Amino acid sequence: MNYYKLIRNETIFGVATSDDLRKHQKKHNVFLPAADAEAEYVQFGDDLYRDKWMQPVTTSFGEEITVRAISEEEHKTISEALADSKEIALTPPIVEETAEEPIETAVGADTVELVRRSKLKELSLACTKAITDGFDLALDGKTHHFSLSLQDQQNLSAIHVQILSGAKDIPYHADGEEIRMFSADEMTELVHAADTHKTYQLVYHNALKKWVESLKRVASIREVVYGCKIPKKYQTTLWKTLNEG
Repeated sequence: MNYYKLIRNETIFGVATSDDLRKHQKKHNVFLPAADAEAEYVQFGDDLYRDKWMQPVTTSFGEEITVRAISEEEHKTISEALADSKEIALTPPIVEETAEEPIETAVGADTVELVRRSKLKELSLACTKAITDGFDLALDGKTHHFSLSLQDQQNLSAIHVQILSGAKDIPYHADGEEIRMFSADEMTELVHAADTHKTYQLVYHNALKKWVESLKRVASIREVVYGCKIPKKYQTTLWKTLNEG
């Protein structure tokens, strides 16, 4: 099985496989499945397209485009990306190479960028989840867990205002526990812990983004997962500061 990406005006608008290749049968005026070496057209949806490398034709069917052979991995990546977008702009070719981080050659530079965008989206969602999953905090000699959904964050912001206004006791509750009265000191500690937890995740996420944006190989990009240790050279100044504290 061979795999292809369909390019028009510097954008990828579709993908195909050997199963989508066609040849025209003049006798019955129909299009039949064709082997790669016999292909006159490639079908995408209800439309036919052709490239110069295909067999010559005498018919006027099919728009001429670029049909470029790709790997199965690249085909899968582009298919997933096209589910969110009708077209994907090609990225400029990358020509630099370093011994430490060679440029991906098994797939196109545009596919490396697609994998990068997908990874950045994955990390953003993971960061949001890490924040809303919350944190543990020791109060009154016991460890309690507090979720930090958007509503929780808004509630704690409002409580902080109450404390600054002089409130002494505030009703609140930890996950799975009954609501109780927290002292102003306890709530101040809770608000501070929530801010610290959120800041830590955001700074960590920012360092991960810096790392992913510097990588040039699909395999390297895919190895980055939320929670992994960030190599020193990709650690941001703020991330180093938080971890030194």
